[in-house]
Amino acid sequence: MALTFNSVDPRTGEPGPSFQEATPDDVRAAVAAAAGVHRSGALRDRGAVIQDELRNRISEDMNRTMYVLTVVASVLLPLSFVTGLLGINVDGMPGAKDAPTAFWIVAGGLAVVAAFQLWLFRRFRWL
Repeated sequence: MALTFNSVDPRTGEPGPSFQEATPDDVRAAVAAAAGVHRSGALRDRGAVIQDELRNRISEDMNRTMYVLTVVASVLLPLSFVTGLLGINVDGMPGAKDAPTAFWIVAGGLAVVAAFQLWLFRRFRWL
């Protein structure tokens, strides 16, 4: 059985040498090569799926980290604002000369604010 194959140069697209006598082994080799190309496409698709899954996992980790940083910042920023607004230093705190416990009153008030924030976050199920 004689089959004719005309080859084409893949770089130029011009016809190459033709093979007048192709054996069944040549046909089997051509079919195996075509199947290999199909398998490589499937492997490429699998690689793309794995890459997307990895990208999703990294995104989830980054979102979780940003969530924790947001909660920490939302607790600490109001406390920092109050201490900065009052200019709280141990010596220069307003009212410290009149009442020696003024520092502890302000610190307790800040602790109450932080506890309220944490309670509110848990109530809204943010924590």
